[in-house]
Amino acid sequence: MALVSHDEHYRRIWMFPRNIRSIPPWKMAQICALFQESFKTGNWSGNQELQNNLCRALESAGLKRPGVQYDPASGGPRTYLSQLRCLGLIFSREDIIWFTKGGEDLVNAVPPLPIMQNLLLRHQYPSIYGMSSGVKINPQIRVKPVLFVLKLLSDSRINTLTISELMIPTIFGHNKDCHEICVRKILSLRAGKAIVELLEDSKTDLYTPRTRLRTAGNALKDVKDIANTLKNYLQSCCLINVEKKNGSDVISFNPEVRVLYEKYLREEDKFISTEGGEESFQRAFGAWDSQKDTRGLSTKEAINKKSAGQSIIKAMFMQYCGERVVSDTPHEFVTKVSQDFGFSKAEILTTIEPLMRSSLSYFEATFLDLSKGGAPSAINFEKAVCNLFQDRLLFKASLTGQKKRQGVGGYADIFLVALDEKNCALVDTKASPVYSLSSSDYRSMAHSYIQAYQELCTGKNLTLEFCLYVAGGFAETGVKQKLAELKKETNIPVSAIAAHDFLAIARNRIPPQHQERIRTIFKKNTILNALDFALQAHG
Repeated sequence: MALVSHDEHYRRIWMFPRNIRSIPPWKMAQICALFQESFKTGNWSGNQELQNNLCRALESAGLKRPGVQYDPASGGPRTYLSQLRCLGLIFSREDIIWFTKGGEDLVNAVPPLPIMQNLLLRHQYPSIYGMSSGVKINPQIRVKPVLFVLKLLSDSRINTLTISELMIPTIFGHNKDCHEICVRKILSLRAGKAIVELLEDSKTDLYTPRTRLRTAGNALKDVKDIANTLKNYLQSCCLINVEKKNGSDVISFNPEVRVLYEKYLREEDKFISTEGGEESFQRAFGAWDSQKDTRGLSTKEAINKKSAGQSIIKAMFMQYCGERVVSDTPHEFVTKVSQDFGFSKAEILTTIEPLMRSSLSYFEATFLDLSKGGAPSAINFEKAVCNLFQDRLLFKASLTGQKKRQGVGGYADIFLVALDEKNCALVDTKASPVYSLSSSDYRSMAHSYIQAYQELCTGKNLTLEFCLYVAGGFAETGVKQKLAELKKETNIPVSAIAAHDFLAIARNRIPPQHQERIRTIFKKNTILNALDFALQAHG
């Protein structure tokens, strides 16, 4: 096979829903939980209270921009359905929306990253989503787009892709035999050719049935948007690493998923048939763990479900558990949800009680996902790190990265005050699996954050003891040297610690008398690991 011939009834470029352009696994779990009961009742248009509550819940969870009215006639619900269907999380039967196995596991607080990684690698054309009236991808196209891109990144001739280069497979990735076609065009792009010069025929290569008369320029803008959305999908599910180079995103293969990638590469020629209809296809697609979906689904049981209140409570609790370790009854959470949504405290407690047992594992899985999720996860990662410092390491911790500063510069993400109320520290969080401490970040720490720390002391005379970077992981070379240079320039120890090591030391609440030991280790001016703290504890 090679490139598929033009057919005016279909498009040949890839397509991904863009109502939510980044799909962090924790976010998709919350969305599924929010819509759980309303999916099963199928009551989108007849329940205004349900619509208003779902809208407020989406806004409260940071899943929807506030202030935009939720209007069932606007297509809002349909855009969510389209995206969840594209990702293999739902299917329709008898006017009721059902979860696939993957969707159900997300709702039940199974760690979401492996689910979403597997589903993306299983994503294929042809598909039920690709056959829908608003998409209409040519049924002759047989490709697994995520696998196709990772295969390009694994090719020694390619190694990395910019967004412009990612447009090439978006246009020409019709099947696995198009790999070499895409390699040649990407190399030509790097040699100085414009992408429009690499098109076989701009009118047919970029054609979609819905936009037949658009210009090549507008069509290429659309393709770039699709490619960027795909990049966001891959990044938010930690399948790729993304670095900024000369102001542009450059993506590379994440070696941590090599084993998973090779498993799916061996199944490159296995495609799910669409001939059995939506339910058959989606249930097979959504079987993310390769275990056949044999669930018996009762329509009567679905229709007899209660209101969507429990779904909203569950989704809000999943967000809460993703930001902090929950070990006791979360009275603060119960009060806030009761005030925001009008649910009784008894209903809230009854709903969250079964989830309490898995809250720790859910937090830990989500914390590690956030630490590597890039810009879409940055704020949530800051909150989670801040809460661990406060709840487990007993610092008074404040989020300060978003605070406005008079004049030039800003503040570090987190400001810590020790139990002795004499010493303080600065923490900067980086949601990156290979953080390298860039020159701009170095300047921010040396010439802005450290110089401005007294502005955060609120009148107290505090001594800045240390600064700390917390990231998903660190580049193999250069970081230790930059930490040493920061200490030499500022006379303040600057250390770094990977998220999994930080989680290990913060998993249990330390006794107050141990905080001084913890602070001593943070002053080591190097990349720390959990063993440093274990040795100190037993020293």
